[in-house]
Amino acid sequence: MSASAWTTGGTGVCPVTGVGGYLGHFDYRSGSGRATRQFNFTATVAGETVELTEHDAHLWADRTQQDQVSSAVQTVLDAWRQQIA
Repeated sequence: MSASAWTTGGTGVCPVTGVGGYLGHFDYRSGSGRATRQFNFTATVAGETVELTEHDAHLWADRTQQDQVSSAVQTVLDAWRQQIA
């Protein structure tokens, strides 16, 4: 599945107008126990409203709440902060 299709399907944001910088990847076990690798990129979208359809039980974290994520996700957020600085 393309990054654009996943972003649209997973967040309801449409359309994705660009896929930008690579932020890194990490490995984890999915809910079904499968080994999974998640690749992370920045994306530019035309829409402004995000409606989660796939991960709606999780937290949209602003900077004050981002310490609640795993160390793997924290590494991705750190890479993103470096890209936008």
